[in-house]
Amino acid sequence: MQEAVIATFLFWCTFVFSAGPFWIATMEAAPNTSFARLYSDYVLYLIFGWLPVLVASSLLSGLVAGIDIRVLTGLHLLGGAYVCYLAYKVVRAKVTKGTGFDFDWKAMSLVTYFNPKVWILVPIGFLTASVSDSLLVRIAFYYFSGIPVFLFGVFFWGIIGRAGARISFRYISYFNAILLTAFGGYLIFQGIRIAMQS
Repeated sequence: MQEAVIATFLFWCTFVFSAGPFWIATMEAAPNTSFARLYSDYVLYLIFGWLPVLVASSLLSGLVAGIDIRVLTGLHLLGGAYVCYLAYKVVRAKVTKGTGFDFDWKAMSLVTYFNPKVWILVPIGFLTASVSDSLLVRIAFYYFSGIPVFLFGVFFWGIIGRAGARISFRYISYFNAILLTAFGGYLIFQGIRIAMQS
């Protein structure tokens, strides 16, 4: 169980420390927006934006993985390879840019609903949340374990935005690539371990 908790925490960290559109919007909004407003919008987003996507994608992932042990192994191996590919793409990117949008829960929800990477990565991340045999317990753990990390992210990126610091997105990209590689490697390791045990 401890291994699942650590792997899931690592997965959520890749979201928080990647300077994607969500966090760029947080930095841009922070100087003129109170933290109370940032957090109130984020809490609404957690309920109306993030929860439906996470539940739907986790249910799909859990049901597909439960079909056969070979399917579960394949999901781990393919998911790990895809995450490592994303790490490569992050390092190879010349410039890391985000598409600007207004920082409010409705805009954040729309970005989440229509972002294909979310629909690919969230089900892959769900594979790590194996704290119970119950699908509902795993979904609940997966959802609630990410909230503290994301709440820290709002504070972290908000402080950077308020300070007006010019951070190097290149360095953040390298850091995010390391996190993605570690997570992808963990998935591949788990896939190999499942295959050897079956």
